[in-house]
Amino acid sequence: MKYVIPLLLLSTITAAADQQPACGDITAAYTYLLKQYGEHPMIQMKDASNRTLVIFTNPTTRTWTVLQFLNDTKSCAIASGEDLT
Repeated sequence: MKYVIPLLLLSTITAAADQQPACGDITAAYTYLLKQYGEHPMIQMKDASNRTLVIFTNPTTRTWTVLQFLNDTKSCAIASGEDLT
């Protein structure tokens, strides 16, 4: 049952096909998402390639962002959106 929510969330995530992911230092990404959007990590999981995915959310503004970790220091924002339910 603990996998149902992440799978449902991931099934609703779509990234714009013409946009490249924003990549950089993991710590900087965490700080940016907190300061710029008030988003906090909500769910952490592994994708099919065994890379860590973290979903950040702000329940007040209902924004969300998905970071994919490429290694121990680098991550990419692979999707983001509004109207989190």
